[in-house]
Amino acid sequence: MFPKILKKSVVDLILESFLKMVHDGIFLPGERLPSERDLAEKLNVSRTSIREALKALSFVDVVTILPGNGTFLTDDTELIEKIRAKYSSSITSKGITYRQAYEVRRIVEAEMCALSAQRANHEDIFAIKMNVDEMEKALQKNDMTRFHSIDMEFHLIIGKSTHNPLLADISSYYLDKLTENMPTLEQAKLVLAQHKAIYLAIKSKDIQGAREYAEEHLKQVRKDLDLSSLLITQKDEK
Repeated sequence: MFPKILKKSVVDLILESFLKMVHDGIFLPGERLPSERDLAEKLNVSRTSIREALKALSFVDVVTILPGNGTFLTDDTELIEKIRAKYSSSITSKGITYRQAYEVRRIVEAEMCALSAQRANHEDIFAIKMNVDEMEKALQKNDMTRFHSIDMEFHLIIGKSTHNPLLADISSYYLDKLTENMPTLEQAKLVLAQHKAIYLAIKSKDIQGAREYAEEHLKQVRKDLDLSSLLITQKDEK
């Protein structure tokens, strides 16, 4: 079977063009942007597509939309550069976007941790403990690449510890879509603390505790989600 070739949506193309224009100095930090009509004419796209792109940029604070006053580019140059450097619709695969993968994780993971607390055996609990220990070592060395890899393994181990092969497969699939999101040092410290809490709840067979700690962790994941990933709008073209 031949692989499916995905097309970028018009909004994706607008976002890429806009971020490039910011990088090239066509739009300057803090300034008011041209109207939707002007942008649509300059980029040869519909005003609806421009509006959707601006809403996406507003969602991650790159622009501020003030009804009646216009749309303004943020003066936070660090934020602009972070998103410009990392934004790429190529992180989507098989039509699954970063945001969609996170939604599946949010639905599945808390109950998966609860099942782990109920079903994990001694080998499972030992594997989770070893993972948390390795994560702590990576943090001490300030090795965020290694830390992130161990972070992903933590959730895979918990998926396996439910002793439900389908859950393990599902977690493997959605985590594969989330590997772009590298934590900062401060985020990593919080992730480690949350993983330790989940581990201790599983170890003590605290089903509700495991569920609640996982939910708390997922809320933080959503808060820390790489802003550039939230700009992905690509859909599976039929």
